[in-house]
Amino acid sequence: MALTGSKAQGSTLTFDGTEHDLLDMTYSESATAIDITHMTDGVKTVEQGPDDIEITCTLNGATAVVAGATGALTVNWQGATATQDTVSSALCISQETNGSYDDKVTSSLTFKPGI
Repeated sequence: MALTGSKAQGSTLTFDGTEHDLLDMTYSESATAIDITHMTDGVKTVEQGPDDIEITCTLNGATAVVAGATGALTVNWQGATATQDTVSSALCISQETNGSYDDKVTSSLTFKPGI
């Protein structure tokens, strides 16, 4: 998933067939280092393992999505040329709903690619 598009305003997130009003989103990807150092090596040696991908978003309002839920995740980016990014099988690893006396209710979701 490569986050594309020229602006975020009007973008939506669809998870498991339900569209949500997307307020913000972060996509992060980092390489995993696998330690392959031998006892006789003078320095620590690593090789690249699988990428670690995480998608965090904030939605407008409460959500029925719960930690442990799986499904397709699609972001419809708005802009001069609307684009779409999809993770065919995403796992929701955390869900949090927030609200305060004089502000709106928001939900924060974190996803990782699943099986």
